[in-house]
Amino acid sequence: MKAVKKAFSILELAVVIAIIGLLISGVTYGGSLIESARKNKILSDIATIKSAVNSFYFIYKQLPGDYDNAEEKWGAYHVSSAPNGTVNGNGDKIISWNSEGLRVFHQLQLANIITGIYNSSSSGNSAMRVISSNANVKKGPYQNSAYAFYNESLNNVVNNYVVAGRLINYSGLTTNKDAIISSSEAFSIDQKIDDSNPSKGSVRASYAVNISNSTHPNGTKCINGSNNQTGLDYVSGDTNSISCVLYFTLNVN
Repeated sequence: MKAVKKAFSILELAVVIAIIGLLISGVTYGGSLIESARKNKILSDIATIKSAVNSFYFIYKQLPGDYDNAEEKWGAYHVSSAPNGTVNGNGDKIISWNSEGLRVFHQLQLANIITGIYNSSSSGNSAMRVISSNANVKKGPYQNSAYAFYNESLNNVVNNYVVAGRLINYSGLTTNKDAIISSSEAFSIDQKIDDSNPSKGSVRASYAVNISNSTHPNGTKCINGSNNQTGLDYVSGDTNSISCVLYFTLNVN
């Protein structure tokens, strides 16, 4: 006698579908929590970095990296004989990204304002590094991301900035100006602590370094317009395309 195969009942199928729905919802919610934690980590890191720079400026009356008495204070950097030394800046209150900007975190560490293991780079070495034993910039919460310092004109305003972005090799130089988050996420951060405008205020945004909207894969999905324009706004509704680099203005008191 052949066994009778019993089909699933409607109730059983409904239970299975409900369980699958809960699993999908759980995965989606978990991803949302991770993304929220990363955004909050950026805000926390930027607040800590700004506080550290202000403390340094209060003590030494100059910006880290730009400090023109750093070698006398902590010794001159040499790749073999004095790897823990540093290099003088020129004291002009401008942080040049490919020289002075690569010494900021090390000088903050030397001043016992932050913890970590950082190195200063000799003049002309413009490779950003986040490897813990040989770092000159701070690692960010996203894969291959970092925080670094720049002084430049962004949207027609010249400022010192702390930049949050991914490391990218561009024209033989390693910078952290590749896109790190979507326009919706950038807008969320800007709205939370500033004015929701990527072209002004203390939080600004752009697409990747020296790459036009037409050539960057997600170039058209960060801001409406091009870098160094005023009156811009974020591209709305795009939560998936990694398209924006974040700039946080650095003002010392």
